[in-house]
Amino acid sequence: MTIALDNTLWDEMFIPSDPKGIDMKKRATALLVGLAIAATALFAPMATQTAQAATTPRPIYMRLYSCPQVLEKGQYSGCITELQLALNAAGAKPQLSVDGSFGPATATAVIAFKKANGLSAANASVSDSTKKKLYDVAGKNASGKAPSKFMTRDQFINLCPTLSYGHNGVCVMQLQRLLRPEVTAAYGVSVDGIFGGGTAGALWWYQDQTRGLAADGYAGPMTKTALWNG
Repeated sequence: MTIALDNTLWDEMFIPSDPKGIDMKKRATALLVGLAIAATALFAPMATQTAQAATTPRPIYMRLYSCPQVLEKGQYSGCITELQLALNAAGAKPQLSVDGSFGPATATAVIAFKKANGLSAANASVSDSTKKKLYDVAGKNASGKAPSKFMTRDQFINLCPTLSYGHNGVCVMQLQRLLRPEVTAAYGVSVDGIFGGGTAGALWWYQDQTRGLAADGYAGPMTKTALWNG
């Protein structure tokens, strides 16, 4: 942020020969600079989060035909975004930065996951059997007594797409985990990442009972924000 001060304007406001005027000018300048710094400190993190969500590819269910049959190092896509979210949900340590890029950190997490789950860890490639195992482990981990939020607020609200019947993946797992347990139990919903009839019914009930939400079965930004805030 840059602040330009017009000396002509200042000269009209303060008498140059008046020492107090010059002092006041310095004080006012310092105040404006201080306010600018404070505003930058306040809003910069928000801008960074928004920019990250805008540049990271939206997650794509890894077992869809639109994803490569085998995910490998060097790839960049929403399929890799989903892979990183799934690894985090499955308990990757440390948690991965979700950016849609299959780099060294993601490769290390894939190999660690394979070793921990009895899969061949000769390389970091992610075949369909690894994808399936990832979703199984992520679902079981998300269903446990661990915290109900296994992705960040920004990822769930801004990175995940509007969720509805037919969607699959980690974003759906997070949606299912945030719905009230007694409601999901009544509709036979498990945290499996599959947006079927039960999840649709539980979501509709939640929206119908929550003021300000349209009961339409779509989990858009308003519904996801309400769920996240509890």
